[in-house]
Amino acid sequence: MNRRDILTQGIVGFCGVGATLLAPEIHQQAELEGDWKVTGEYDEFRIQRISSLHVYLKNEGKNPIIPKFSTIRQGLQTKFYWEIRDGPEKLEPGEESEYRIVAPTPGAAIPYSNQYVLFIQDSISRRQVALEREVQKSAEIWPIRNPEMKKWMVKVSNSQPYPYGWNISLESNGEDQTELEQVEAGAKFSVKRGDKQGPWTMIGLAQKLGSPAKAIKIKMSPSFLAEPEQFPSEACGLEIIDRHRRIWIVLANSESEIIQKNTRGELDYFIKYVPSEINETFTEVVDIKSIYDDMGWDDPNTSRIHIDGNVYSGMSQILHPFVALYPSSEYKQGSMTLESVEPKSSK
Repeated sequence: MNRRDILTQGIVGFCGVGATLLAPEIHQQAELEGDWKVTGEYDEFRIQRISSLHVYLKNEGKNPIIPKFSTIRQGLQTKFYWEIRDGPEKLEPGEESEYRIVAPTPGAAIPYSNQYVLFIQDSISRRQVALEREVQKSAEIWPIRNPEMKKWMVKVSNSQPYPYGWNISLESNGEDQTELEQVEAGAKFSVKRGDKQGPWTMIGLAQKLGSPAKAIKIKMSPSFLAEPEQFPSEACGLEIIDRHRRIWIVLANSESEIIQKNTRGELDYFIKYVPSEINETFTEVVDIKSIYDDMGWDDPNTSRIHIDGNVYSGMSQILHPFVALYPSSEYKQGSMTLESVEPKSSK
């Protein structure tokens, strides 16, 4: 049994009845005339998957071709059609070009440590060629995956949209309402309190930091501002969680920065109120290393991160942009639009 047969069995073997329809597609359909090869595999989306392919194609046939590209991954019967971002629509006989194609969604991107087949098909003649590939595990992990919140998926269990690579965190009680939605700028968090009873109403996104970052840059726009207090009655901004430590960057109604340090139960808080304007986009650089030094905290621990069956060495810190209202807040509702959370070198 040759390598092509092994890979084909691996792809269709997970699919059960009907999956054998894939094998004739690979073996029996007339092939294109020409030269072709994958020249690069990249994670253009920054999601810890191969989301972009560079493909060289030369038309050695007698007729023009209009190429389209699709993939089938190991363990899946679904064929994903990739989008052409660079490269000509048509190749005349004798012409050659390199194409840049991207996955239509994060779910269609190719996980590391995975095998796949790339189909190159001529839309005119329906002739095609199948290229078998194997992606090795990446040695590196992005510090923050999907940092601009541009790539979204939908949870099958509750039809909730969410930015790929992030986990939704929320707390609500009774008639409280929370909402997360995709907007042009990124992600919008909204909360609405149903009454004045119970704990806070909160919605946010969480992601474990993949590698050490001395500083984090966050870009956001609030619909309300916190009043600086010993502990805020409302907040929108960024929380960094590290074991019993909490860093809060809170957008505030103040003329200057205010820093508070306190302990609540077993948790040590560093709270920084940052002067902001309602509905204005604001960028803040959080100097994590300086805060740790100032608080006398030791360095964060390393922690395992599991993605697509691969295990990476990450950090114990969790990034948590959020919006929250406490019962004592004067606001009944509030929101924040988050445009990006990215690592930044600290000078």
